Amino acid sequence: MLLCMPTVPYQTLLPELTLVAAFLVELWLLALPGRRMGGWVSLVAITVSLFGICWRAQGLPAQPFLVPFLSLQLAQWQTPFLAVADVAALVSVLWLQLARRPARYDAGPLSFFLLAALAGAHVLVLAHGPVLSFLALETLSLASYAAMAWPGRKPALQATLRYALLGLFSSACLAYGLSWSYGLSLLPPSNASPQAWYIAQALLLVGVLFKLGAFPLHGWVPRIYEAAPLPMVAFLSVAPKVASLGWVSNLAYFSHTTLPQIALPLAVVGAASVLAGNVGAFYQTRFLRLMGFSSVAHAGFMLLCLACPAPLEVAGFYSLALLGINYMAFGLWGQLQAGGASPELASVSGWAKGHTLWAVLAVVSGLALAGLPPTVGFVAKFKLVLGLARQQQVFGPAWAYGLAAFVALNTAVSLYYYLKLPYHLIFKPAQEQPEPQRRLALVALLALGAALLFFFFAAQALEAFVQ
Repeated sequence: MLLCMPTVPYQTLLPELTLVAAFLVELWLLALPGRRMGGWVSLVAITVSLFGICWRAQGLPAQPFLVPFLSLQLAQWQTPFLAVADVAALVSVLWLQLARRPARYDAGPLSFFLLAALAGAHVLVLAHGPVLSFLALETLSLASYAAMAWPGRKPALQATLRYALLGLFSSACLAYGLSWSYGLSLLPPSNASPQAWYIAQALLLVGVLFKLGAFPLHGWVPRIYEAAPLPMVAFLSVAPKVASLGWVSNLAYFSHTTLPQIALPLAVVGAASVLAGNVGAFYQTRFLRLMGFSSVAHAGFMLLCLACPAPLEVAGFYSLALLGINYMAFGLWGQLQAGGASPELASVSGWAKGHTLWAVLAVVSGLALAGLPPTVGFVAKFKLVLGLARQQQVFGPAWAYGLAAFVALNTAVSLYYYLKLPYHLIFKPAQEQPEPQRRLALVALLALGAALLFFFFAAQALEAFVQ
């Protein structure tokens, strides 16, 4: 049941208003010579937004409520998704600001695009109407296109063109699906064709799959991961995905259905995405392409989370775990790139000699990505497997246990390619020695690795935040 507030509670919209104000300030700063302050403005605004989300969560009622005149819905379940997107943006902006040669980035414009994408992600999670959802998704998408193409290199432009063309196709399908859903909602149930509902939901699903980077609209993912700036790739691997998960629950409302009613189609598409990601990653020799296909598999796991008995809780926990896991992997590869690594995994062969911490971090990262103990990734996968196995009343015993076994089997298979990086670092003969690295980045990675291990034993803390 949705409540409607009699007045607009602007104080509860502090995170979104802060991001919009910072966006306008960033736009003005881009016109100034030097452009040195833009990234720091984004950093402050995202920090305020993150605190605002936590403050808002304390005062939200148990039931979701509508903000009048704005087509926004505020609910407690949105907090983990918004917090993950904000933390991802915060880390990426800080990474852009502190990066040093040879990986120096144009932090001002990239922070501006990232801020626009984050604002779109916020509105996408909160949106309660189809028009506002479409506008939020386009804001997120257009900002992502611009950020990916900003370096101006030919590979980045080619990859972004592929990304944008698929995005135009999915946006057209989404707009058409939303219009069908709205038109069908105006008809009496007896006059609405079941086939028309299926067509509308299929068109809506196209938009979801593209933004998640899931099968079969995943072709842009590996190319973008190779060509775009690494901090933006890390952001893209997390924030749009978690925003889309929040959006799916609202899409269910627009199409006059519920998550349990579409659980089986989501599970089937998610399983196909997991399989496509694992098969694609299996033979990769380049780390970023491997991570691109890994992202496709994780998108499938996230769709499978929505097929569990408590979909938003399982998806929220998985999103929090994925945030730390992905930034750990991309941060470590950024360190190796700064040390002289080429795109090929073989370029880091033998680097563990004299750099033991890199080997330790690579092993922790690989185990977390695969979802094995003693990392928080195992807890996330265990919750997913357990949730799918409990869906016997919805799927039937064969489907429920089959999907749970499918997740467990693909988790075991993924260990092969996730351990390629530590294998090259530790067991392959050394070709050349890496360049000296900054200790600050290494300390940050060690802290993140410790957090992935710590929350394996203290998963209740993340569960409490999600609930």
